[in-house]
Amino acid sequence: MICRRVKIALLSLFSVLCQSTSADNFDLLTSETNVSFQTVGEARLRVFLFDVYDSELSTLTGTYAPGQRPVKLQIAYLRDFKAQSIVQQTIKEWRHLGVAPEQYEHYLPLIDKLWPDIKKGDTLTFVVGVDESNEFFHNGRSLGGVNHPGFSADFLAIWLSPDTSQPELRAQLIGEESCYASAC
Repeated sequence: MICRRVKIALLSLFSVLCQSTSADNFDLLTSETNVSFQTVGEARLRVFLFDVYDSELSTLTGTYAPGQRPVKLQIAYLRDFKAQSIVQQTIKEWRHLGVAPEQYEHYLPLIDKLWPDIKKGDTLTFVVGVDESNEFFHNGRSLGGVNHPGFSADFLAIWLSPDTSQPELRAQLIGEESCYASAC
């Protein structure tokens, strides 16, 4: 019984330590061991004739498998956006994916505080650790993370779920051939 409690306490401590490690530190730690993020795929989101953003998915291996961690998603914006419009689009995507409002409503106050207004040329990067801890970066500066069960998976699903609203973008990000790229 005591041994089990000690294991639980150590796992909890390890989890807290991992959650407090920033993605910048993660990059530093992995570079010291000759490991770094490698690009899996890149894609541009176009809506009608408007370029919205360029996105890049990276993992330690340069390949993607569902649920793989750590993972990094970077978005380089090609237009200005108010933070609130990004939050509203995120909600729209979660609804499309069937994420229950009871789930994403817990995230909203957290992302409302984290996400800034975006200017053309800004980057927003999302890094998820092995333990599902996460952190957002705006132009390389840490914004913090969303410490809520399921957030990392729900947020990445917007781009990586087979049910995404942008299947061509997903195919390019995860390194699959897309009809757009191959003109099929």
